[in-house]
Order: sequence, then structure tokens, then C-alpha cells
Amino acid sequence: MFNQKIIALITTSSNYQILININKLLYGEILKEFKELYIIDLQNLILFKKNKITKKIKTKINNIKIFKPNNSFELISFLKKKKLIAFNCLGKDFSTFKIYYILNKINLTQILLLNIGYLNNTVEVNKNNVNKNYVGAYFFYKRKVTSYIFKFLTIINVFPKIDYYLDSSKPTINNINSSFVRKIEKIFPKIKISFFRKAININSRSYDDLSNKKYFNKEKYLVFIDSFFEHGDRSVRDGLIKKKVIINYYSTLANFLKKLSKIYNKKVIICMHPKNNSKLFLKYLKNFPVKKYKTQEMIKKSFIALFHESSSILDAVILKKNIIILKSDLLGNYFSSRVKQYEKLLNLQAVDISDYQSLKKSKLNLILSSSKQSNYYIKNHLNADGLIPGYRKVIKLLKKIDKG
Repeated sequence: MFNQKIIALITTSSNYQILININKLLYGEILKEFKELYIIDLQNLILFKKNKITKKIKTKINNIKIFKPNNSFELISFLKKKKLIAFNCLGKDFSTFKIYYILNKINLTQILLLNIGYLNNTVEVNKNNVNKNYVGAYFFYKRKVTSYIFKFLTIINVFPKIDYYLDSSKPTINNINSSFVRKIEKIFPKIKISFFRKAININSRSYDDLSNKKYFNKEKYLVFIDSFFEHGDRSVRDGLIKKKVIINYYSTLANFLKKLSKIYNKKVIICMHPKNNSKLFLKYLKNFPVKKYKTQEMIKKSFIALFHESSSILDAVILKKNIIILKSDLLGNYFSSRVKQYEKLLNLQAVDISDYQSLKKSKLNLILSSSKQSNYYIKNHLNADGLIPGYRKVIKLLKKIDKG
């Protein structure tokens, strides 16, 4: 008999504040409804990583309790006679295989929440370039092999499956629910091979955050949303970025933003990526106000929102803001591929930051007018579930699991 149910985010990241900010509204509602929410940090269970022994393993941040077990025994002991309802914030890297094996030994209901409504981070390496880019080739094949092994281990029940997959993309949910695997399971009900046991459509985080709030829709600033040029997602695919390339990018970006500010006679605000602590960034963009953790607030006040790659741009889509996506040869394969994806999906026209000297207001206005958002993306990826806020649907699901 299980005396207690625990709702938690399971992660291998120590960036707790970033993790909380992704779904701050939802987690606040969970705390109101259930009075308790945990972050269970499983870094010490990662394969081939030296453990950092934690004496004080229970703390709090934003009223969310933090538990970081030193080993698998402490995790299992903590969850003894408890049922864990977990939001899976883990990856599927080989280093997490031990974690999934241990999770399969406890009473667990897993939820995978993808309510951001943007392109999944599946951009890998151009197959035509793998022979030229050894780092990219290693990443490409390692990810493929790891994925196949992971799928096999979930099929044979060595790893736990996802009980509830919640996604704000209607096409994604429809594809899962009409897949060949689902058809096999309907014919043979005792066969449970699908990784996602139930796939459910919900509204996106951007819709939840912005649809029911009153605010003044100002058009005061030109807002650049930083993607963090030296982001780890890029370096594992493209390799180490040379310092001269970094400097060239930041100086070119600064010149572009300066020219744009002059054209529209509006102040530029830079929303710095939460993980960005680059001294070069601050050095070369020192003439612009830089803000962290204020992106949504600044997008509300934007005349134009500018970006390379960021889920935060979907707030601008919901608000029907002017959007310009920026490209550059300096971005590398990963970011450049992401730019192309956003161009296509959001009906945007990219502007090259290197062409700042030839920027003209008439051309920019033409790009803005032709890049106006249609309702297709909003209805299919952001607000695909009618008027019900996504967080309310999650709360309802948690109550159902809690009673079960």
C-alpha cells in the first residue's frame, strides 16, 4: 500500500530556476492545488560521472522542494511506499540509461510535457557534411545508436514507458494516435509496445501565459531574443567555435542592431539567454540594455521581435507582433538549420545581419508585411485545444492520477 503520492520534476540539471521558469504558471498552480511539488535531481545517478556527495539533500526554491539523492539507494529509500508522479525532464542520452533502469523499479507514473509549441530540437548534422565534421559525425551516429537501444529497452520493459504524453501540437498527437503501432495495439490489446501510452493535446505555454492576462500592447522597442551563440546544442553538433568567429558575430550583430535602431528610431533591448554568461557578449553588445528573465515582458512591449532560434518567439506569434528572423554564415550548421525551419513554419523572411549597411526601411517594411502570421500555426501548434488552458488540463490529469 502506498501512503503518499509525490508530484515531481525529474532532471539531471542543476539549473533549477531555468527549469521552473519554463512552466512557472503550471508549477504555481500545482503548488496551489496539491500544496507540494518536488524537483528530484538525479545527477548523481548519471553513468560514468563522479558523484558530488550532498550533505543537505532537501532545500527549497520558489516553494518547490529539492531532493538530490547521492545514489540509487537513497532514491529508492526516499520513494519507499510512495507513488511518484513525475514530469520527465531527462534526455535519452546513454548516460541516463542507469536512471531509467532504476525508475523502472519504483511505483512511477511518467508524464512528458511538450507544451512549448515549437519545433522539437531534432536538427542534427547534414549527412553530406559528416565526413568534413568529425564532431558532427560522432554526434549524429551516437544519437542514432542510442535512440535505437533506448527504444528496444523500453519495448522489452527494461526502461519505463511514458504514461501520458502531452503536446500542444495537434499534428503530432494525431500522428501518434493514428500510427501503425497504435493499430497493432488495437488488434492485440495485450501487446504494449508504444512508448507513449496515452497521447493528449493541450494548449501551449504561450497561450496559457498570454490569453487570460490583461496588458497594454505597446510597440515601444526593438527586442532581440538571444539564442546564446556558444550554446551547447550547437557545439556538440558543429564542434568548437573559434574566438575570432564569436567576436565577428557579436560585432556584426551590434552593427546590425545599431542600424535598425536608427532606421526605426526605437531603442533596442536585448533579452539575454538564461545560460549565456559570455564576457564577449557583454563586451560587444555593451551599448544596448541587456535583460535576463524578462523576455515575455519585453516582447509585450516590442515593435519588432528579432531572433535566430528561440521558443520565446512564440509569445510574439500569439500576440501577432512584427517578427524578423536573422540569419548569418557565422551561425554554423545547427543554428542555420533552425533558422530555415522557423522561416518555413512561421512564414518568415530571414534578414542577413551582415547586410546591415544596405538596410532600408522600405525593404524591411515589405518583409514585415509579407511575414504576418497566419492563424494556421496558432490553431495547430499553440491554441489547438480550444479555450481550455493547458495548465488546467494538466491539473485535471494529476487529480485523476492521484485518485487512481
